[in-house]
Amino acid sequence: CVCVCVCVCFADAVSESVGSSVPTIPEWSAFNSVLLQQEVPPSSRVGYLPVINAPSTELRTCAQVLNNAINVCDQLKQQDVVVVADQAIYAKLQDIVWQDRTRGDEAIYSRVVLRMGTFHTIGVLLAVIGKRFADAGLHQLLVDGEVVNAGSAAAVLDGKHYNRAVRSHIVIAEALEHLRWRHFEDSLAENDNDIGLDDLEPSLSHLRQELSDLSIKNLSSRQLLTTIGNAYADFCASDHGPMFQFWSSYIDMVSLLRCLIRATRQGNWHLHLQCIYRLLPWVFAYDRTNYCRYLSVYLCEMLMLHRTHPGAAEEMEKGEFCVQRSRNAFAQVPVDQALEQTINRDTKVSGGIIGISLSPAAVERWMLTAHLRANYTRACKELANLSCGDESVTSGGMHTSAIRSSHAAVQKVRTLLDGTVNPFAPSTELISLFSGVKATDVVMADLLQAHVKGHQAFEDFLQKRLVSQAVEFHARLPQLGLKTFTSQKKDAKASASSSQAAANVAKAHSHLFAHLAVIAQTRQLDMKDVLTYELGDHPYSLATVDGALKKTAKSKLLRPLLKNVEDVTLIPSEAVVIVDAMAALQSLKPTGTTFGSLGMQVLGSLFAKIPEGGRVDFVADQYPSDSIKSIERLRRAQPSSQVVRVTGPDQKLPQWKAFMSVSQNKVSLIDFLVSFWTTPPVAHLFKQRSLYITVREQCQRLASPDGKSIVSTIVSELESQQEEADTRMFLHAFHAASQGAATVLIKSPDTDVAVIGLYVATKVPCSLLLRTGTGQHTRLFSLTQLSQSLGPDVCAALPGFHAFTGCDTVSAIANRGKMAAYKLVTSGQGNVMQQLGDSLAVGADLLNACEKFLCAMYGKATVTSINDLRYKLFCQVSRTSYADLPPTQDALHQHTHRSNFQAHLWKTCLQAGPVPHPDGNGWRLNGNQLAIVWKLKAPAPQALMQHVLVHCGCNGGCSSARCKCYKEKVKCTDVCACSAACTNRTIAAADNIPGMDSGDES
Repeated sequence: CVCVCVCVCFADAVSESVGSSVPTIPEWSAFNSVLLQQEVPPSSRVGYLPVINAPSTELRTCAQVLNNAINVCDQLKQQDVVVVADQAIYAKLQDIVWQDRTRGDEAIYSRVVLRMGTFHTIGVLLAVIGKRFADAGLHQLLVDGEVVNAGSAAAVLDGKHYNRAVRSHIVIAEALEHLRWRHFEDSLAENDNDIGLDDLEPSLSHLRQELSDLSIKNLSSRQLLTTIGNAYADFCASDHGPMFQFWSSYIDMVSLLRCLIRATRQGNWHLHLQCIYRLLPWVFAYDRTNYCRYLSVYLCEMLMLHRTHPGAAEEMEKGEFCVQRSRNAFAQVPVDQALEQTINRDTKVSGGIIGISLSPAAVERWMLTAHLRANYTRACKELANLSCGDESVTSGGMHTSAIRSSHAAVQKVRTLLDGTVNPFAPSTELISLFSGVKATDVVMADLLQAHVKGHQAFEDFLQKRLVSQAVEFHARLPQLGLKTFTSQKKDAKASASSSQAAANVAKAHSHLFAHLAVIAQTRQLDMKDVLTYELGDHPYSLATVDGALKKTAKSKLLRPLLKNVEDVTLIPSEAVVIVDAMAALQSLKPTGTTFGSLGMQVLGSLFAKIPEGGRVDFVADQYPSDSIKSIERLRRAQPSSQVVRVTGPDQKLPQWKAFMSVSQNKVSLIDFLVSFWTTPPVAHLFKQRSLYITVREQCQRLASPDGKSIVSTIVSELESQQEEADTRMFLHAFHAASQGAATVLIKSPDTDVAVIGLYVATKVPCSLLLRTGTGQHTRLFSLTQLSQSLGPDVCAALPGFHAFTGCDTVSAIANRGKMAAYKLVTSGQGNVMQQLGDSLAVGADLLNACEKFLCAMYGKATVTSINDLRYKLFCQVSRTSYADLPPTQDALHQHTHRSNFQAHLWKTCLQAGPVPHPDGNGWRLNGNQLAIVWKLKAPAPQALMQHVLVHCGCNGGCSSARCKCYKEKVKCTDVCACSAACTNRTIAAADNIPGMDSGDES
């Protein structure tokens, strides 16, 4: 096989080197038919037996099949009969035969030889290959390489489309083999190792001109070819890193696939058994449990066949285990595949059972003669020369058009591979070809050791269950659970399960709050004191039931701010443009297919309408692990998103929206863009323009003075630990103004940018413009003029107000939008908002003032205590949801700390350097992750919790000491599971509590 591979690869390599445009070597099946054209076996006789109209896997049906087989054996006066079945039926048949063997000499099925269908076994191998390599890049190779269309790729990887799957894997493997051969030649050149490749060129030229079995045999007999083949085999077996090993295993598995098919097409029994042995470790490795169990039995029984059924073994070695239906060589098919192509095809189509009737009686009558009709149909097709079997697969493959088509398919994949991560380059990491996803250590170990682990599991199975029988054969088979690239993806089902879990949690929390309120009133606790606690894990006015931030439509704030504001119609040509990098990339629609084309597209769009000598700032977010935006970023991430490492300009683009929803991907993308934009190929785009781009805490200035190379300079004045581009863009605006810019245009759709801009507009010594919004709904206005129109008091209050009423990092207040709160600010009632963020310290006066402002947001400006307001609202019968209650004073204080911290970051955006850490400012650092501190007090008072522990489940009237509640001298509540006959209640249900609704919050 290695020698033939050398012939094909080197012949194609020589053809490319001499510029030959006409391929002459056919695809694999046709190639083998040429080699074996003198060895065409006689056609097999195919006969149809009566159809059994019963479920195929029922034991009585299987027993009837065996009885019919014995009857046929007797009629033909044969010693043995071979029954071939797929795995599910094979397992039932084996159970019957094994049970029969216990009868000793009276066994009636001792003449039966059971075989597992090769056609279905090949399907399992195809599925294993798909599972192992799909998300490593195989799926995209199939689709982008145009081997199959996108709609068929999943079925091909699952092993369901047999012909299409076999052809696809052969094409992909041949393309990879060419690439590996190229690396082999490069290694010979690097080591000055001349093994005589050039000496083969005359023989290969003759082979291309005249492909025949004789020319192949003459070439294969040369010692030089053996030498080259051995050198290539040694090269493939050497350690070149995990990428080389992993994709070499794909070539090996496809080689196993071809050998398994070859064994059938040539009728090579020993090769068939050898392939089954080579397949079993992969079956065990990827947990094909049923095949693990019964394919092992099949192999053992077939290896012992010369002792148990010598006559059948002799016929098998003659090749009588497959069906020849074609007049061509290399065209035999497995018995179970012949079944699909004959009686199943003749009966399960229009004109067969399809469209006959749904009446059981009619179907029964049809079944009685189905085999006869199918037999007549086949005979008629043969008379009309319409029964070609697999003839077209081999003879048609020799046509020039077919040869060109197969070579074109391989060439497309080779071209695609040239633009991806090199699968055979020396490496220390295992990376998905197109997505750039790096395999974790666990995944890499499982992928590289899969065959070893599978082989060990196979050996254990043989020893423990078949040899020593220490473990019962049918006992549960442990699965290895080896991980693949697919294992690194988020499972969409897990996301759905999480959503259902969240709904269940919501219902539980709703009931908890209602029950605690019931208990408190029923057992005469002080409700005013009880309501100073949240009565739940989170403040439901600030958090969702799963602990996430309450959200609000923060963009609505722009409506009152931009009311009566005229848009700017003319932007000065010399204006400095500052772009929110991530917002621009999120809205981008890539026009190319690679990251290199993306880099050119983005740079071209940045420099569009920028005159020579102009400046553009491309400001990106930072993504520290202890970020206060972590929860928001996790919310935005798509369920199927995965980490992709961008390795170079030729790497193919993944699905864009999913890629841009992962923080690590954005960091990798910015790193790539900076690296790519410093290469000479992009220098012609600069045209004396400068580009400022942020890379984590640093900022680099890129320019091309000569138009041929890029000069990169670190700008120390723009170094900042601010993680959001929203704030860093104004530091860049201040820097540009200090460099003489008269106008700065900021492009960002985020409302936060408008809020910060209005606050700093008077502090930046230039005219500030902002283009905000998305799509066709954009506005261009002057921040400088708008800040003067709003006045200093409103602008000073905006950062604190915006944070307090809800932003990306601080929760909104349930059912309290920004519009009504903004009216308080503009009416002079929100002076406290001006103080938020002035200092990191949050004193008692600021806490009290924020508490009073929140009371005003609830329409109770005369109330100064939020706990008092909470109790008053609770007592109003019109209240229907616990989320309508304001947070407790305890929760509000933590909310104020978070609002103050965020406002402080915004207000200090013009300062370069370090920023304070959020730990202790409404967040708590757990390891390297920040967690929100919702409250400091317990969920409920201790007195109430003690009452919760007292509940009963009486069937009687709860009027004796047998009732726990009666014994403790407390009333029964809804927490109790007592019957309707209970006489120890004063309030029947939570619905009777003012302000309570046990339903879920919408």
